[in-house]
Amino acid sequence: MLPGIDHPAQAAARNRAAAGWRRGFAGLASVLLLAAHGPAAARDDGPPAPSCEARTSPAPESFAGVVLRNADAVVRVISVRYSRVDMADPDDRADADRPLVPLAGQGGKAAPTWFAERSLASGFVIGADGQIVTSAHALRNAQETWVALRDGRQLRAHVLGVDHALDLALLKIEPGGRLPTVETAARELVPGEWVAAIGAPFGFEESVTAGVVSANPRQIAGEVEMTVVQTDVATNPGSSGGPLMNACGQVAGMSSMIFSAAGIYVGVSFAVPIRPLMRAVQRLRTGSPGVQVGLQTQSLSPALARAFQLPGRDGVVVVHVEPGRAAEQAGLHEGDIVLALAGRPIGSGAAWREAEDALVPQVPVAVDLWREGAQLRVVLRPQAVTTPTAAAEPQKAASLSRLGMRLSLGTPVAGSAQPGVYVLAVAGRALAAGIEEGDRIAALNAQPVRSLPDFDRVLERAIASQAAVAALLIVREGVPLYVPVHLKDD
Repeated sequence: MLPGIDHPAQAAARNRAAAGWRRGFAGLASVLLLAAHGPAAARDDGPPAPSCEARTSPAPESFAGVVLRNADAVVRVISVRYSRVDMADPDDRADADRPLVPLAGQGGKAAPTWFAERSLASGFVIGADGQIVTSAHALRNAQETWVALRDGRQLRAHVLGVDHALDLALLKIEPGGRLPTVETAARELVPGEWVAAIGAPFGFEESVTAGVVSANPRQIAGEVEMTVVQTDVATNPGSSGGPLMNACGQVAGMSSMIFSAAGIYVGVSFAVPIRPLMRAVQRLRTGSPGVQVGLQTQSLSPALARAFQLPGRDGVVVVHVEPGRAAEQAGLHEGDIVLALAGRPIGSGAAWREAEDALVPQVPVAVDLWREGAQLRVVLRPQAVTTPTAAAEPQKAASLSRLGMRLSLGTPVAGSAQPGVYVLAVAGRALAAGIEEGDRIAALNAQPVRSLPDFDRVLERAIASQAAVAALLIVREGVPLYVPVHLKDD
């Protein structure tokens, strides 16, 4: 088992909503938007999916057909990030099992020390040309991202766009041909409906779990109120970004997070509905900057409606107005209740998000409000989302030339293990493959490795033969295991 490390997106917001979500569902964390059926998906996804009747009772005989239909379109996403130890977040530095990668210095001066970290997530193909959806939090600060396909290929991925508010990342690979794609659902899931998920929890690939929809929609408070589907489908770190499918095999959502104080599945999982996912995908595909109004909202419960003396129940209450944003400039206040946006009634957080997605930067729209027992209207001028400047990629150790590993002959601690070639530090392709600090390399491509010259000789032979993958036999805690390491992009 070669599990990766996954970090939930927007951890602070989740902690405010429920303490203990911090490391919960590394494979799943936060919301995603992609563009709904229609023009967005027409190019690659074909005609709209046929309607699928909700399967609530009895349970499906099996999900075998659903899995067969979608398995080839489910991928693993492998990200590698490098961070300076003195710049790491305090919470990140609390993990003591990360390999430290000292970079080679120049002129006798000590170089900064960076640590390399691998993150695993799941994803699914939505475009036959290589467009893939996954969770944005798994790519946080990543300098290298690969996609591992079911046929064994590992391709370098380019990030087309990210929607952090929905934890969505849209990736693009160059597959050299057309890939199988998922079919997206045409309707919303309903409580009691049977669903199944495919992912790679803790690195166990192609894991299938099933259950029922517990609630839909479910509103989750945070920096941005999230509208998600709650299920009892077992999901764990590494499942993030994988598809949630209905009984007809159509993808109805993306695994996003769990509710857990322990960081593992305890019976409550959340997925992002497919409609907001596909809306976001369309925006990212077209390069639309999206809009921001600078509001945090909360769905209005019947009790809150009574507290605000609102005649009806529809609306969202404003819980925060960001300084300098469009909402503040329009005169919105905390405690206002938004009844309509651009003429569209707002009955829930999901309706607010859908109406917000339809806005155009700098085009003024009317916002109908309820404030202090009276209805009024203000004019809002949405702003374009500003994209933060990407951080400069650190200079990764050129000295880690042996597939990204720093190797040493001997034992990590005298007398603690067998003599041999050991991994002292790992980055790049070896880290992406799952090699860890302290592993002993026993063989490369079935050739014994007893010294550094042995390793170099076999590796040079593999590279000269234009091989795409090398088989590295490692011994970890006494257990031998072959690990495929890609020598180049497939």
